[in-house]
Amino acid sequence: MLRWFTPVALICFFITFISGLFIMTVVIDYKDYANSWILPYGQALLIKHLLIIPLLAYVFINSILIRKK
Repeated sequence: MLRWFTPVALICFFITFISGLFIMTVVIDYKDYANSWILPYGQALLIKHLLIIPLLAYVFINSILIRKK
């Protein structure tokens, strides 16, 4: 299952990442990223970015550590 699921998951992650960067550049300037946290969109964006960290850890565990076993 990991042979076909890992590439599909990576493609989906990168599409989401690129679309998020595009939307972020349209709505918020990079310079005003920290100032945007007072807005609901800025708070949601911050939460999304913080939730990506455990997701990447989970990806690392499943794709590298499990595959070695």
